[in-house]
Amino acid sequence: MQRSSLVKIGLAVLTVSASFSCSRFSVTQAARVNRSDQIAVLAARPEETVTPMSFNDPLLPEQGYIRHCRIDEAWQLTRGDMSLKVAVVDGRIDSAQDLSGRVIEERRWVDEAPPTHATPIAGIIGAIQGNGEGIAGISRCSIISEVAQTPANFPEAATAEAIEDAARAGAKVINCSFGTPTRSTRLEQAVNRAVSLGAVVVCAAMNEGNGVRYYPAAFDAALAVGSVDSADQASTFSNFGAWLSIAAPGEFLLTTFPGRSNHYDYFSGTSASAAVISGIIALMLSVNADLSPAEIKAILQQTTPNKGRFNPLVGYGSVDAYRAVRVAKGLRRQGESPKP
Repeated sequence: MQRSSLVKIGLAVLTVSASFSCSRFSVTQAARVNRSDQIAVLAARPEETVTPMSFNDPLLPEQGYIRHCRIDEAWQLTRGDMSLKVAVVDGRIDSAQDLSGRVIEERRWVDEAPPTHATPIAGIIGAIQGNGEGIAGISRCSIISEVAQTPANFPEAATAEAIEDAARAGAKVINCSFGTPTRSTRLEQAVNRAVSLGAVVVCAAMNEGNGVRYYPAAFDAALAVGSVDSADQASTFSNFGAWLSIAAPGEFLLTTFPGRSNHYDYFSGTSASAAVISGIIALMLSVNADLSPAEIKAILQQTTPNKGRFNPLVGYGSVDAYRAVRVAKGLRRQGESPKP
């Protein structure tokens, strides 16, 4: 028997062996097991076997990250919510094909921006599901395109303004797949303000393969995402350290891609990993819109296979979408108002 404690939101997840008879395990008995910790047990139930959901998107079988993260199982709980806004702070998004109608607004902070990096990120997060075309995005959602990338870089002033603007516009998830080793007070203020408005700021750890802190990922208020391979081992290019929050697949993710003859291609890097986490957070919020950024971070970290154990190479481990969405939904079902 193992216990994983979501200390920041006061939730404990008790895991027992498959041979343990859950039918004999009552809430009262669960409380006795943890009497020394004085834990109030909300519920005791088995983690049932879930039949993965599939769509008719022809390239879905090639999206290995969907199965790897148990996203197809999470789809049995929710496909997302179009009223939820997810912001992509990046270059322009090519909203043709599988992203048609998903981008509800484009806000520009630079004059010249390429439609490259942002498009595969948007596809991972929210490409149309079940339209018989291309891939399936992780979550149904409405995307705000915050254009802050020039052909050369991400200007500090533009990215800071874009992050704050996204939060003011009602985005509950802000994807930032960029970074700099130079700490910026202005950029940190923007992240802090966005989080104070209820947005989760999801940031790529970057791709230097070393322990150098990159920002905005390394800011305390941000959710820093590293990359893992198909065996859940840290990708060789993924940055690491005590500031890393969690990891997600980031090698050869099939997604929407501008300039390709068939509109799709494989995309690698912690930018892809951050997009996976952003999509999963959108699923979590679709079943429990009241979750705070701190609660979301705690749930994600404590529902990985690492069960709350930290590893500087992968943070708290590789994300498990099904467990994260299930816990988020369970908190709402129990009528709890957890405090971070």
